[in-house]
Amino acid sequence: MYRHILAPIDCSEDARRLVPDLARYISRMPSCQMTLVATVTPSPIPQINHVRQLHARETLHAMHKLFLNFGVYAFCRVAEGDDTVTATLETAHDEEELFDLIVLGSYQTRTEADDFPCEGSFADKICRKSHLPVYILPAFRP
Repeated sequence: MYRHILAPIDCSEDARRLVPDLARYISRMPSCQMTLVATVTPSPIPQINHVRQLHARETLHAMHKLFLNFGVYAFCRVAEGDDTVTATLETAHDEEELFDLIVLGSYQTRTEADDFPCEGSFADKICRKSHLPVYILPAFRP
């Protein structure tokens, strides 16, 4: 059983639509901790940095409230980095946190010819570079 799951969240409406599926998945593991992480690209302009940080925190807060509707408490964390994949993996591989699974959603699909799911996507890059197992929730746009 997993003890601590990391879920990278972007600030899109698509991500909000995935929350119920992710919350249902996590709610079946009552002893599991959940951490949501949003990645912010830094800017040399302090006002832009502030707006990006604020937007990420507001998004995480809204997602956290959605998780609570399913009885799941989630820790929230903002990571900074020029590359969202690298920043997410640095968070995932943080030795103090001890994550043992990454869960994320993807709208791209896998074909039989693909070596990796969602080739070229954020999910694919995470799968290729992470030493942690990755669970990809398939997402469907309305």
